[in-house]
Amino acid sequence: MKLGLNSVFFAVFLALLAVAVLRPAFIGYGVKDVLAESYGGQWVENVNATLSHYSELNERVMLAMEKNSERFISCSSELSACKANLSFGELSYSAEIARLEREVARMEGLSDFRSADFSARLNETSKRLAEAERAFQEKVAELDGLRSRYDALAFKAANNICCKQRIDDPSISYYSVDNEKIVCSGSGALKLSC
Repeated sequence: MKLGLNSVFFAVFLALLAVAVLRPAFIGYGVKDVLAESYGGQWVENVNATLSHYSELNERVMLAMEKNSERFISCSSELSACKANLSFGELSYSAEIARLEREVARMEGLSDFRSADFSARLNETSKRLAEAERAFQEKVAELDGLRSRYDALAFKAANNICCKQRIDDPSISYYSVDNEKIVCSGSGALKLSC
């Protein structure tokens, strides 16, 4: 009977499986048996106590992980909501900032226009004010000239009128101008020169 190639492979596979699976089991049990014989029953009790301690610790860790997992899920959903709110807020604020920048630019444009218009009107008003000031000074000078001429004319007329009246009334030594009329008197501020 000829063995086929498949049969050989199957036999090799079984041998490798036996070596890979069964050998560690025998060695492990053998080590356990050797340790049990060396240390006695105390070693087994220590291992069991340690294993029960680690089992309790593992249960606590699993409970803590479950609680923290719930908190993590809750915090994660809150974080997602906050990120969404932040994104919405950033978009809203970006839009508001853009609107305000456009408004500022528009106001600056108006300001420049108004400033130029104001400057032109200010220059024109300043020129007119300078002309009015010059005309006023001319009128003041003209008025001073007229006042001097009026005072000189009043003095000459008062001397003519009051000196003639003094002949009749020697107490007349002064004159005054009231309502554009010359009044001769014996006392006053303006003295005659007769």
